Amino acid sequence: MRFANYGAHSGTFKPNSGANAKAVTTHGSRAFRRSAVTTRAGLRTAPASPLEGASAATAALPRHPQKVARSRSVVYLLCREPVLSAEPSVRPTLSVVVPTRNRPEHAVACVQALLQCAGFHELIVVDQSDTDATSTLLANLTDARLRCVRSELRGATNARNVGIELSSSEVIAFTDDDCRVAVDWAMQIVELFHADPAAAVVCGRVYVPEELQAQGFAMAFEPRVREWQHRFPPADHDWGITANLSARRTVFERVGRFDPLLGPGAPLRCGEEPDLLFRVLKAGMKVVNAREVQVAHLGIRAHGTESAKLWSTYGVGTSAALFKHVRLGDRDAMRLYVEHLRVMGLVVAKSLLTGSRPTGVRYTWAYLSGAVASLKFRVDRSKRQYIRS
Repeated sequence: MRFANYGAHSGTFKPNSGANAKAVTTHGSRAFRRSAVTTRAGLRTAPASPLEGASAATAALPRHPQKVARSRSVVYLLCREPVLSAEPSVRPTLSVVVPTRNRPEHAVACVQALLQCAGFHELIVVDQSDTDATSTLLANLTDARLRCVRSELRGATNARNVGIELSSSEVIAFTDDDCRVAVDWAMQIVELFHADPAAAVVCGRVYVPEELQAQGFAMAFEPRVREWQHRFPPADHDWGITANLSARRTVFERVGRFDPLLGPGAPLRCGEEPDLLFRVLKAGMKVVNAREVQVAHLGIRAHGTESAKLWSTYGVGTSAALFKHVRLGDRDAMRLYVEHLRVMGLVVAKSLLTGSRPTGVRYTWAYLSGAVASLKFRVDRSKRQYIRS
């Protein structure tokens, strides 16, 4: 578990801090025209309860407590399958969101790969950089689908949430600036959502090119079981990552957006993916793990200190993501939290017995510390999101 015709634009996004709407300012790359896009009172309002879909599904069941069939690996949720899409004969529109910060070369290469794809309506790059180097380079790209927005917020989850707010399509796809999508990436996503009206989230394959693997570590995702619904994947696989994740807009309307306190650049450092996917599956929606939707991940961290630090980040964030729901009394989250700890315990024991490295001790310690870090923040029970103190 682990980031209208605008031409090529840059701009600034400011979050709403009061009753009045804030503006998003964009600059055209050719004539450098300035325009303002004003949102309704800032960000669109979230639903009163992010699990209202789960409530609706549960309401259709008998009044007795919801029965849960358990195995050691997965939890099966017995609830009615929600209807997520309209007429299946119409292909959904697709927006793409890419967060970036202080990596202009990666951002440009990522965007150039995306612009080779057909099948999407708009590409929104949310630039949180300390300088305008990234937006300046992107302004040289003249594809009408591209829009670069400068954001004063920090953290990849905040950037993705800004992208959700500014996007206009029925499906929103996410990747990271250090990723390179396949040329059929967008079309594969559109066709999958078109073919399966019940699909709520699609997690695509993320691989590290073979020539880079010897240089260090980068997070990958290899799908095993294709569909998950009314149950949760095991703790150690089949949880997709935001380097290659797509969702219908209705998903965010029902379960809420990414938790701003999770993820790279946020106080709890990581864990935005398992948190979102847990809420989606808890609401009875379907997650599809699709090998045909492929992205190459180039963000290599050198073996040793760099990769160990990254694994610690994953440990803290994954734990904080699950422990948030544990604190709300969620038994499924408790089972997943304990199962993850059990798996890591086995890894550590095997490593110590065989003398192999890494031992997993540092990750396990980070995982335990993530629960402690979680306690620093209150949790909004209705939204299932952390509250910034």
